[in-house]
Amino acid sequence: MIVKNTKLLELLESQLTFPTHYMHKVIGKNSEKFLAAVAALLKTTVRLSVKSKKETANQAHVSITLELHAHSAHEVVFLIERSQQLTDVLYVL
Repeated sequence: MIVKNTKLLELLESQLTFPTHYMHKVIGKNSEKFLAAVAALLKTTVRLSVKSKKETANQAHVSITLELHAHSAHEVVFLIERSQQLTDVLYVL
């Protein structure tokens, strides 16, 4: 696991005690590609689960809240970096 964002890694390590439950949100187009990409992320990331899923009023976009039982800051940063690469993703929070 190669982490590019060392500042974020240092901040997470200074602010959180691991292991911890890390809440993570991805917002994207309400498309089959985005939903499939999130499903693949869930399938390939150990200890990651869906907490909620909400569509916008016009159903054009979807917000998916995930929870990672993270053992280290590296896992959190890795999840963020992978989420930013999802097909049709708009925001990662």
